[in-house]
Amino acid sequence: MRRYVNPVFQEDFADIGILKRPEGYYAYASQGMTANGMQNIQQLFSPDLVHWTRGPDALPVKASWATEQDYWAPDVMEVAPGDYRMFFNAKVHGSGQGIGVATASQPQGPFTVQGGPLVHGDKYVNIDAKAFRNPVDGKWYLLWGSCYEPIKIQELRDDLMGFKNPEAAPINLLTPDPANKWTALYEAAWMTARKDEATGKTFFYLYTSGPDAFGDDSYTVQVARSEEGPLSGFVTLAQATGRADSIIYAGNAQFVNPGASAITVDGAGNEWLVSHASLRSDVPDYAELRRTPDQLWQRLRHLRRVMIIDPIRYEAGWPSVGNGTPSTDPQPAPAASLREQPPRHTL
Repeated sequence: MRRYVNPVFQEDFADIGILKRPEGYYAYASQGMTANGMQNIQQLFSPDLVHWTRGPDALPVKASWATEQDYWAPDVMEVAPGDYRMFFNAKVHGSGQGIGVATASQPQGPFTVQGGPLVHGDKYVNIDAKAFRNPVDGKWYLLWGSCYEPIKIQELRDDLMGFKNPEAAPINLLTPDPANKWTALYEAAWMTARKDEATGKTFFYLYTSGPDAFGDDSYTVQVARSEEGPLSGFVTLAQATGRADSIIYAGNAQFVNPGASAITVDGAGNEWLVSHASLRSDVPDYAELRRTPDQLWQRLRHLRRVMIIDPIRYEAGWPSVGNGTPSTDPQPAPAASLREQPPRHTL
């Protein structure tokens, strides 16, 4: 049996987006310094989710409206053969953060920015854009949001080059609760849909991370679920079950603040969570710095965030990830693609 051990990529690779193709997996991440210099949008390729090779800068030319080195949280979709879209976050001249869109003819790029930002503002609200296609009706949506405000969603045009109705206000999906430590901030939204075998219902799952990417073990992955569709009806795991929180993936003695995750499937259709996390070993004085939260925040802020993976499983219609924390010992590897699997012999 093939196995893997986390981390599967040990260089800095934060705020991950994943695109699955027949040849393998393309991963995209926030700006980072590599052996070949600074990349605006980093990218990797893997045939199996375990062995990764670094590629060139996926967005080598900055947007005219965002020339500073401040590019985050990319997400790439295949609209049609030879037609790809990238949503990304960048700092807008004089007006905070914005979400842009870029195009390419192949998944590795180079992507070219098209037009101005889709949304922008003077706070860190308009960040972490992720696209979602509803398998029920084929409609595309864009999710985004943070800065203690709700996760938002708005329908996209069929070509993903803008909103279907630019004048319409986005819909608020999940509103943070400042009175609760774990729900004070939601960000890095990712949505999936899955038909529950037991009930036959299609559930929509909204994964988020929060509240503090550089806090003292406070960053986790949480989940909410809707039976109504992608635009309404989301209930958190805590609300549905009476649990104290909705956390399904939290740090441990080796990995700090896992989150900002992407979700993909292996060759057998099993779902996998692909996340970033800091290594506690990169902060040898972690226990001491815990007594000075501001210094700990500054240290974590400038650490590499490595890539980790773990499988998603379902019970009673709700997902769980591994053992609820990043695996640290050898684990069964993702299933190979169907074309790589050995033939099955039947009698």
